[in-house]
Amino acid sequence: MPALTSCNEGGTASEPVAEVGDAVLTKLDLMTGIPVTAAKADSAVYADEFIRSWVHRQVLLQKAQQYLASETEDIEQAVEEYRSSLIIETYQNKLVEQKFRSNVTEADIEGYYEKMQGNFVLRDAIIKGVYAVLPSSDSGLKDFLKMLAKLDDESSIKVEEYLFNHSKQYKTFFDSWMPYVSVQKFFPLGTIPDFSKSLQTKPYVVVEQDAMTYLLKVTDAVPAGDKAPLDFVRTDISNILVNQRKLEFLSTTNRELYDQALKSGLIKFYESND
Repeated sequence: MPALTSCNEGGTASEPVAEVGDAVLTKLDLMTGIPVTAAKADSAVYADEFIRSWVHRQVLLQKAQQYLASETEDIEQAVEEYRSSLIIETYQNKLVEQKFRSNVTEADIEGYYEKMQGNFVLRDAIIKGVYAVLPSSDSGLKDFLKMLAKLDDESSIKVEEYLFNHSKQYKTFFDSWMPYVSVQKFFPLGTIPDFSKSLQTKPYVVVEQDAMTYLLKVTDAVPAGDKAPLDFVRTDISNILVNQRKLEFLSTTNRELYDQALKSGLIKFYESND
């Protein structure tokens, strides 16, 4: 197959470049398939690759059509159903984007939370606090542990500063919940106990292994089986309410479109002669 030195040199856009049976690849098709930013020296390489790929695909497609001739009708029906679904989905997405307004308020979220409490039972314990990994040889570790034991709003800033400068790894989550099982993964396997309420009353949990000190300070906790705090599920509830309202919006829109089409005579029903 000869390389095309330039896709823009001579000829018309409808000029054929390659044929496989009844399928024709035109110069316009080829020009469309080559990156606009391609340098002139590279255009021949892109053109050859594009033509080669198109020819191989057409050979395979036409062979498949011959082999599946008896099933072509089913395939075309499936393609048409997919096309229709894609058009409807694209239209509905545009409609939602242009006209839908969720307007979910804090009162809506709190109302749903109270009404659907049974849906928000925790499967795993969740905690607030801080975990960290520090070298056991750190000279300031003992003083840091004393500060960690008496943690309050003021000292939490100093804790973060110390960890930023001295720890190998750490995470502070004083204002957000984390599943306890996720925190356990940051400790050597089997070294930190399963969740118990006593964790919240301890000054901190310390695990030493391989010259490293693993720390956990729990400032708040909710055990598995209890109702999840609202601030833990607020985003989930907001998403649920938005999705519900989207469905209601689309359902109402679909009914209105149907009624309009019925009134305008666009829809016609015929009695069966059977």
